[in-house]
Amino acid sequence: MNIDVGVNFFKNAKVDYKEIKDKVYHPYINLKYPKRFLFVKLKSYINNFIKQTLVEPRIIGITGIRGVGKTLLMWQLIDYIYNNDKNIDIYYLSLDIAYNYNLTSSILIESFDKIKGKNRVVLFLDEAQYLKNWDLIVKILYDKYKDIFIIVSGSSSLSLNYNVDLASRWTLQSLYPLSFPEFVLIRNFYKKGEYIFPKKGLSEKLKEIIFYSDTTLELYDRLKKIEPDISSYLTTIKQKSSFFKNILEQYVFYHNIPRILLNDEKKSILDSILEMLKRIVNEDIVDFYNIEDKDEVNKILYYIPFTDDFNQEKISNFLGIKLKKINRIIDILINSEILVKFPFYSGVKNRINQYEKLFFISPTIRYAIIRKVFENNKEKFHPKLYEDIVALYLKKNVGDLTFYTKDKEKKTPDFIVRTNSKPIAIEIGSSKKTLSQLRSKEFRYGILLNSKGNKIEKKDNVLILPLIYFLLI
Repeated sequence: MNIDVGVNFFKNAKVDYKEIKDKVYHPYINLKYPKRFLFVKLKSYINNFIKQTLVEPRIIGITGIRGVGKTLLMWQLIDYIYNNDKNIDIYYLSLDIAYNYNLTSSILIESFDKIKGKNRVVLFLDEAQYLKNWDLIVKILYDKYKDIFIIVSGSSSLSLNYNVDLASRWTLQSLYPLSFPEFVLIRNFYKKGEYIFPKKGLSEKLKEIIFYSDTTLELYDRLKKIEPDISSYLTTIKQKSSFFKNILEQYVFYHNIPRILLNDEKKSILDSILEMLKRIVNEDIVDFYNIEDKDEVNKILYYIPFTDDFNQEKISNFLGIKLKKINRIIDILINSEILVKFPFYSGVKNRINQYEKLFFISPTIRYAIIRKVFENNKEKFHPKLYEDIVALYLKKNVGDLTFYTKDKEKKTPDFIVRTNSKPIAIEIGSSKKTLSQLRSKEFRYGILLNSKGNKIEKKDNVLILPLIYFLLI
């Protein structure tokens, strides 16, 4: 009986043009939804399969928190395949529905064997974390059929729950909250049905200049050379969009999660984020990790936004939760990509104690929690939101090279990025902020990301860079 259900499940999962159109076109303006920038990279893997130029990889994993657009990205890839090779059979399976029908991994594998024809296949498995042993489906079908390409999507915990044999077979990609250019692109599409792109290659140039220049002077000179391209992009946004006023705050505080980009009501946005967070805790964390007391997760999660440095023993005493549980829950929140944590940097001299500092993958999550307590005095927490967005960018671009440090005896920068022979120091603030923590000889140069400014300045070995410029990488 279950095999018959599984076969029918697969037959119904074979996509057609009408279904694709319903998923990738905006229902009111009849234009295709804008694509996340990760689409370009994933498309290149699919092109290799379509053209049969390379054999591997044939398995792609896409992870990310709820609301970042994983399912839409899958349908945009389906649309691309359908338009480029009509001889490929495409199947889209939502494994949470398979779970509801009591379809196990072994039943789905046997069902696929029965419906597999002569055509090559691209198989999309969405919400994979809901089905026990989902990785078994992927491994067995990959080994058995050389003419199949598999794309798996699920929560961030997906990256931790797979067979070791799969590690050498797949490529895992994280879909993060929106970058600033993605925010502009998608937000303006929703508002006016028009795309606004930065100059091609600008992001890559900025990344190379900011992180890999040899001196402060070289950094300054190279940035000044491409500043006209940056100014041109920002001018275009100002001229063509209806949301340029306070655009940095709009992006950082409210609109870095795709699911809420259509919402202009600030209170409603933050309420939606809290509801999303509730589902992440209840469905993606508590169930997946077998957490006995979800209230302990929420207590910790709702404590973190107000702290500067995370001291497990202090929080254990304050919340009445055992230290071992505190550590486990923090690790889970990091692995689930709710939180970001960088290693402690041991290169700064005279440090006394090691601290931990935790950042949110989306500053809007922190802001939503803070609003519940400080409805009328939220501004004092704004610097933390800017730190969150910079932490997200560092994780995406130089994650393995980024560190956090703290010294009780002197001021230290917010971040240290170890590139080339000497690291660079990064601080977030305004031009009025003291620069002493950025002037150490241990650093190649220091960068102050100015959340209030709009010009590039050089002061000794410190560069003052508008935060909005940095957010274009």
